[in-house]
Amino acid sequence: MKPKYECLMDLPLWYQDMAWKAWPYIYWLSVWIEFVVFLPMLMALLLVPTLLLLLLGLWVLREFGIHFGHVGGVREIIFSADAVLTGVVVLMMFLVGWLKLKVKAR
Repeated sequence: MKPKYECLMDLPLWYQDMAWKAWPYIYWLSVWIEFVVFLPMLMALLLVPTLLLLLLGLWVLREFGIHFGHVGGVREIIFSADAVLTGVVVLMMFLVGWLKLKVKAR
């Protein structure tokens, strides 16, 4: 069965006029929802695990005798990225070991 209206131009003129007038409001509402609701939520979802991995990585690096000091500039950024990557590696090693134990238990 063919739909009655296939595109906006098939609608009666009153509906077309209403749709064209409402379009900017719908567009800006969607932009507002994206930047005010979803973007901060996404940033929070990405920021919390990154900070936890940073703390885990800093702890592991400190345990191996590498201390996080105020070196400043680019080296500090590289060091914090190294700490995050160390945290990721430690977390992945833990997850792989845990999954191996779960598979073995079956």
